[in-house]
Amino acid sequence: MKPSSVKVTTANQSDLYSLYSSTDLITFRTFCIDLIKNARAPNHTMLFKMQKMSKDQLLFSTNNFIMKGHGMGVSK
Repeated sequence: MKPSSVKVTTANQSDLYSLYSSTDLITFRTFCIDLIKNARAPNHTMLFKMQKMSKDQLLFSTNNFIMKGHGMGVSK
């Protein structure tokens, strides 16, 4: 995949982990939702479910979304 066609990068993944450890739930949730909303192929079902997820679930789901977008395996 050409780097120019990827909107979610591994730098976003680093930001995800740093925000997880340093911010509150509302800020972290906003970051996760914006990241997926601005992706090349957003997952609207996931965006709806994210409104009620815990901080750990947000991290898990967003990380899997990033990894899947880069062709890597995801956890279940």
